[in-house]
Amino acid sequence: MSKAISYATIALAVAPGIAAWVIRTSLDFEWLVFLGTLALLGAILALGRPLPRGIRLGAAAFAALALLGTTGLRMRAMAAIRPFSAYTGFNQKDLTELTLPVASEGESFYDAPHSDRSRVILTIDIAGAIVWKQRTVCLAEVGEFLERYRDCDVLLRLDQDVPFLFLGWLGVLAAEQGHAKVLILVERFARSQGEARDLDADYSREYWPALALPAPITGADGPALRILATGYRDMMWPPMRSSWDDGVPRHTAHVATRARYVWDGRETDDLRELAGWIRSSPPARIEADPEVPVKYVVAAENEIRKAGHPPAALVLPPPPHRNLREARFLPYPLAR
Repeated sequence: MSKAISYATIALAVAPGIAAWVIRTSLDFEWLVFLGTLALLGAILALGRPLPRGIRLGAAAFAALALLGTTGLRMRAMAAIRPFSAYTGFNQKDLTELTLPVASEGESFYDAPHSDRSRVILTIDIAGAIVWKQRTVCLAEVGEFLERYRDCDVLLRLDQDVPFLFLGWLGVLAAEQGHAKVLILVERFARSQGEARDLDADYSREYWPALALPAPITGADGPALRILATGYRDMMWPPMRSSWDDGVPRHTAHVATRARYVWDGRETDDLRELAGWIRSSPPARIEADPEVPVKYVVAAENEIRKAGHPPAALVLPPPPHRNLREARFLPYPLAR
C-alpha cells in the first residue's frame, strides 16, 4: 500500500507538469499556475516517501521546472506586448493600437452596475482582427466563448473606423447567447477640433478613463433612425495608424468615411441638427448601413442619451455565413 501511495505522488508530480508543457500555448495563465502548483505539491509529497533518491529529486526538479518554465515563457510573451504601438503581423497581441469612438454619456467601470460584473472583452482592430485574451480568434470561437460565459457582460473594444457590420456580427453572436445589450468602450473627449465638430463632442487633451456605452441589441418596436453610409472614396485598407510598416497586408478599397442621418422624413449630415430633431421625439431603433463607420453609430446613440431618452436598440445584420465565422480577419470590402 505504501509503495502504491509513493508512486501515486510521483504521478501527481509528473502528470500535471507534462500537461502544462504540452498545452501551455492554449491554456489561460491561471490554469498554467494551477497545474504547475499541483505538480509542485506532488513533488513535495514525493520527497517524503520511501523512494530511491534519484526518483524523488528528479520528480521535484521536473515539477519545479514545469511551474517556473511554463509560466515564465508565458510571462515573457506577455511582456512582449507593447501597448500603444503597432505590431508585426497578426501574432498574439492583445493591446493592439485602437482609436476608440467618442461618447460623453458612457458609464464608469467603477460604478454600478459595472463595478461587480465580470466581462468578456473582445477587440476588433482596424485591420478586422478579432482579439481575445492575447490571441486572434474567429467568429465561431467568439460564439463558444460567449456560450461559456453567458453570465458575463460583453465589452467590445472597437476601432472607431471599422464598419458597423463588424459590430453587428458580434452583436448577433451575443444575442444568440441571450444577451440583451453589449458595452462599447468609448473615450470621453474628441482628439481634434474637427472630430469634435463632426461628432458633436467636447475637445480636450485631458486624459479621461475609458467609459462603457451600453447598446441594446434586442428587437424593439418604434421608429428607426437610419444612418446612411456616405463619403465613399478609394483608399488604402486597412488605414495606416503609424509611419512605419507594421506588416499588415493592404489593398485599395472603396470605403465609406462619412454618414447621413435620416429621421422623420428629413435628412442631415449635421449631428447637432439631428440632436434637435430627436429632443422631443426619440427613435426606438438605429438602423445603420453596413459600411457606416462605428463612430457615427456611437455618436447617434450618445445624442439620444444626452437628450435624456432610453438608448435605441441596434438593428443587427443577418448572421454571418459559415465561411465568415471561420475567418480570423473580417474582410473589407464587406462580404455579405
